[in-house]
Amino acid sequence: MVICFLNLIRLSDSCGGGVETVSRILVRQFLQDGHKVVLCSFQEKVLEPSIGFEGCIQYDLSRLDILGEGNIQTFQRILAVEKVDFVLNETYLSDCQSLCIAVKKVYPFYLCYTLHQDPYTPIKRLRDNCAWKRRYGDIRGFFYSVLKYPFSALIRYKHLKKQLKFYVEGVDAFVLLSEKFRNQVDFILDYQYHNLFVITNPIELTPITYKKKNENQVVFVGRLDQQKRVDRMLDIWRLVEQERPESSLVLVGDGNERIWLDEYAKKIGLKNYRFVGTVSARPFIAESTILCMVSSYEGLPMTVLEAQSLGTIPIVYESCGAVDDVITSGEDGWIVKSFSKNLFAKTIILTLEDQLLRTKLSKNAISSSAKHSASIIAKEWYDLFEQLKKEK
Repeated sequence: MVICFLNLIRLSDSCGGGVETVSRILVRQFLQDGHKVVLCSFQEKVLEPSIGFEGCIQYDLSRLDILGEGNIQTFQRILAVEKVDFVLNETYLSDCQSLCIAVKKVYPFYLCYTLHQDPYTPIKRLRDNCAWKRRYGDIRGFFYSVLKYPFSALIRYKHLKKQLKFYVEGVDAFVLLSEKFRNQVDFILDYQYHNLFVITNPIELTPITYKKKNENQVVFVGRLDQQKRVDRMLDIWRLVEQERPESSLVLVGDGNERIWLDEYAKKIGLKNYRFVGTVSARPFIAESTILCMVSSYEGLPMTVLEAQSLGTIPIVYESCGAVDDVITSGEDGWIVKSFSKNLFAKTIILTLEDQLLRTKLSKNAISSSAKHSASIIAKEWYDLFEQLKKEK
């Protein structure tokens, strides 16, 4: 098979976030299984085809005019020359989807789109914005948001339904990360479509050399922005420090709230914490005992999967997407009621103080992660490809 990945940015070992990580893992596995992979991305300056990630040929399309005739002709030519069978659209822009649909009319291929987030994300983002304004003193903005919320939510729901319908009707397979998410999309679209599929995110079960786990170290990984609600993590850590001053928090990532968060941490009197910026998160996850996630909404967090594979115990709010597909609370991690900071802090303290419990959770986490191995998830993609070919 010849499989084309369509991403917004070029794939490399250090690029992007969760979506690009998933693409990299699948590319490696597809190549290992003997398939040909072609990479396409959108650039402001279009370069000549070159050898890209993992030796795959890399093509560029113009980001300045995604739906332009030049892009349509170029993408069609790429697919024809490379004899592409399947295109995996890993972008989130509707224009990229429109480009695929336009080319599909003149060159036959199977189009798969993966929704890498909770289907209700646009509405959850609106709700969280209300809480954010209240939390940081914008009382006038908070009340205005609350009064406007029902109308704004209804408008966003209608737009969400229209957008989902556009994507689902334009593809051969609309892939979601969880059965829960498929049920949500089914409900939003009135159970009209039969091309909704569930394939979870893969991880690479590769060994890593690291120091012995620091039994007092907790790690947070993510963008420092409103969605990730790092302020909650700092509030929680203040409660942990009061009970366990010897423990330390490492925050990996960067974002537009970095300066504000650093000032906030000092304001509430935190001592054992450090922001390390945009660096490889894997070594920090590997050497930590616990990974925390306190987001208002997520899809299927790659960070949680990676933590489990490294024996690091995830503690997450139940708001974090399809985490209940990944974590059995009390067995291979913890799922905490949203958004109880006291309960979250108590769970961290309990885990840090009980060595037998830590050992059990860590071993079970490693075992649980095996079901998300790249080879298993790739097999699910191959099954989907075969099903699509049979249905043609």
